[in-house]
Amino acid sequence: MTGDGVHNQVGGQARVEQLVQAHTVHVHQYGGGAPPGRTVRQLPAERGPFVDRDRERALLRAAVARRADGAGPGVERPLIGGVSGLRGIGKTALSVRLAHELADPHYPDGTCYADLDAFRSGNGVVLSDVLAELLDQLDDRGGRGAADLRSLHGRYARHTAGRRLIVVLDNVRYEEELETLLPASAHSLVVVTGDRRLTGPDRGEGVVELPLEPLEERHAAELLRQLLKRDDARLADEAAVRDLLRICEGLPQLVKVAAGLLNRHPHSRLARLVERVRAEAEREGTAAMESLFAAAGREAGPDALLLFRLLAWYPAGHFPLRAAVAVLGRGEDAAADAVDGLVELGLLAGREDGRLQLHGLMRGHARRLAERDGTAREASAAQARLIRWFRRQAERADRLNGGERLRCGKPLREPRYAPDVEWPDGAAALRWLHEERDALYGCVALAHARGDDTDVWALCEPLWLHFKEHPRHGEASAAFALGVESAGRSGHWRALIRMRCMLAQALWEQGRIERAERELADAGRAAGQLGEDRDDRLLLASVREFQGNLCAARGDGRGALAAYEASRAVHLAIGNGYGVLLQTHLMGKAALGLGEWERAAVLLEEAHTRARELNRERMVGRTAHELARARRMLGDGGRAAELYALALENAGRRGADQERITVLAALAELAEEAGDSGSAAGYRRALRELQSGES
Repeated sequence: MTGDGVHNQVGGQARVEQLVQAHTVHVHQYGGGAPPGRTVRQLPAERGPFVDRDRERALLRAAVARRADGAGPGVERPLIGGVSGLRGIGKTALSVRLAHELADPHYPDGTCYADLDAFRSGNGVVLSDVLAELLDQLDDRGGRGAADLRSLHGRYARHTAGRRLIVVLDNVRYEEELETLLPASAHSLVVVTGDRRLTGPDRGEGVVELPLEPLEERHAAELLRQLLKRDDARLADEAAVRDLLRICEGLPQLVKVAAGLLNRHPHSRLARLVERVRAEAEREGTAAMESLFAAAGREAGPDALLLFRLLAWYPAGHFPLRAAVAVLGRGEDAAADAVDGLVELGLLAGREDGRLQLHGLMRGHARRLAERDGTAREASAAQARLIRWFRRQAERADRLNGGERLRCGKPLREPRYAPDVEWPDGAAALRWLHEERDALYGCVALAHARGDDTDVWALCEPLWLHFKEHPRHGEASAAFALGVESAGRSGHWRALIRMRCMLAQALWEQGRIERAERELADAGRAAGQLGEDRDDRLLLASVREFQGNLCAARGDGRGALAAYEASRAVHLAIGNGYGVLLQTHLMGKAALGLGEWERAAVLLEEAHTRARELNRERMVGRTAHELARARRMLGDGGRAAELYALALENAGRRGADQERITVLAALAELAEEAGDSGSAAGYRRALRELQSGES
């Protein structure tokens, strides 16, 4: 990979076809004073009972006390507690318990939490998304729309420098994931959970290893007792309890499944339930642990068992109930009952945000169950339902935000088997796209593997909206490349042109200029063969715009200006007012880049007027900002200040904090140029407050 235009990064051993690895970011800006900020309280609540782990808790408390007595002159990194062990052994529960116990008085600035599996795609984590989530918890709302990992890391460093925070990083797999997410303070504590111990080169006194062993029998028995819904006299059968706990192998997650079975059968003898599990193990030739899973699955009922094995291939780590409705395909009531049964038996976990999650141990069993008892037909039907449901929702979100912009796909109707998601406005629809991003990108790959070519490129079209708001370049370029292949395979030439343009931008923003040029050249040649109807003309204008954007990315301002002008001519010919507005705005920006201030001012004044006439609020703010730059360069400071003020107000209404930051910085510079130091100081104060989340 070449160039410095990298806007995203994934940590881990990601496959190239799934995720593109960007430059590693290790910018440790330790020291300095902490920025002003509220006390952060972002830990999840403790769920269910907690037993033992006294040794591990004492070890970390002692390390915290030593660090509090004095970190030493050479210490720059936060203290790290590394909780490791088998899946299902209780790593998350211990990390959350530790953070709650240590938060006060040792870490008065608060606690943050991120589950990296919620940001994982394939084998890698989208680190920019994790940083944006942590910044959001730290009241830096500008992190959500940012694409540049280095910029996000810099803001994270500023927000954490010198502060006494606890940051819990759940499900860390690789050292580089941890390194990028460390707070910039030797006074902070990071609690890390993962299957493996931390093994990096910098490990020493600053790391407390907390490997977990399976629970001793007495502690597992106590956990079982606390998980039962009532005092249970059956626990007096010590031999049966020992047999049941032996099956659970000291894993708290399996003890939870066993408790679910007991709660379902309050009048059955414990020894009888144990014998059922043993008999199944002998009959099926499986381990006792697997038989415990199977017995619990049958207790949940046939619909729940079907849903459980269908979820084995679900393309994301967590999901909403309505996605489960689509997967099962038997209506909302059947899906709700199935989910309730799986949650009650400990086979499915409910999250605090209302979403559902299949634990790693359970997913493994679901896959084995699907291979043994499932059919290719049932899996294929469920996959098709899920792909089309997500495509339908993404298309609706796109139309709610993008209006009648150029699209190649025909929108799907609401399916009979699952209801639509309802959003109060376009902003909520955008948030939904971001929440479901892993499933959406996963459905593109799933549809491609199935040969559902139309679904592939039709899903990519609304993903363009998400990409523009939250650029995830590795995933986007992989998905759009599949879109190119599927559009070509299905012979849909308009979609092929569209996919090539989308792929080109995802590529050049990673510095992969030559590949982007090839994609756009192919798109341009195909666009030259289009007809004269309105949709064909719109597509040709779109290709010209992408060509202009690539020229701008290469620093070819003249080429960009010419391409935007060609695109505007097409929009003028077909009477597309918004297209004319957008290309005029882009031409003005290109003229600014060339230092042609007068020409830029004329173009941007026209664009600003058109934006107001068309009531395009976002473009009113963007054109005001660019026009202010042009008027400032022409020495018209008064007009520039008016336009900057308008852009600031516009960005505030839309909640566009990053735009507000840019405008406030420009206003401060303009006031300094005019000799108004008081106003300049006020703008800079507002800028600092916004950056620290205090506005």
